[in-house]
Amino acid sequence: MQGGGVALIDARPRDQFADAHVIGAISVPLDEWGTTERWLPRLPLVVGASSDQLAAAAASVFRAAGHGCVWRIEGGGIGEMLDAGASLPVL
Repeated sequence: MQGGGVALIDARPRDQFADAHVIGAISVPLDEWGTTERWLPRLPLVVGASSDQLAAAAASVFRAAGHGCVWRIEGGGIGEMLDAGASLPVL
């Protein structure tokens, strides 16, 4: 991610992303996917969320939308990354 080779997509709802997020993550809330035009970077995607089910669903939706290089973090992963200190302090 730091080198720009992949994009971390955070599929959690916008309010959860606003509360705390992984540095460099891009918010693409799955619950908003069909309501407005969505943009995905043209990089390999690593999809994280608050649960394995949400990460898997988001990865499937992004693949179905035509993005050919999508992985998901098993277990969701965002909570573990935040617990490990991968976030900015919320002011």
